[in-house]
Amino acid sequence: MKSVRDTDKIDASRLALSVGATELLALSSDLIFKTCPDGTPYTVLKHPENAFKIFGSNWDATIGVTLDKLKGLAGKVGIDIKKRVTTLYDGLDGINGFLAQSFNASYLTYSTRPCDPTSVDALRKSTATLQAATGILIAIKMESSRINPDVNRLEDLQSQLLKVVNPD
Repeated sequence: MKSVRDTDKIDASRLALSVGATELLALSSDLIFKTCPDGTPYTVLKHPENAFKIFGSNWDATIGVTLDKLKGLAGKVGIDIKKRVTTLYDGLDGINGFLAQSFNASYLTYSTRPCDPTSVDALRKSTATLQAATGILIAIKMESSRINPDVNRLEDLQSQLLKVVNPD
């Protein structure tokens, strides 16, 4: 029979899949390992306000580069395209703030009620949204890095991103 500590290690390995082994190792002192009344293990951050910085590290790394690319692109195009690129830039900046706030809220709810299936499901959905949004953001970064980026494609990608982040 597995001890509670062995079960906690299994749960931590699942966390490693979503965060990354290097980040998990760095976080080990910032994690709390516990067990729900039904015996299900869970792991939460000691500082849940840092959830987006940790789980959204790929997003964070990509958004900065993408915004820089769009800012650089705005300086290279004509006035009519510049307005569209500026709108894209502002839109991405707004999506960035919304996504971070939304994910942190879901994680905070989960961290206060980690044994509640509703909060676990909400965190799973937020994590899936973050992963899907990061994939679209990477496509935006790649398009904006091209020698002659297609602004129509960038606008389409941003529209897709908005639908993923805020489907309502």
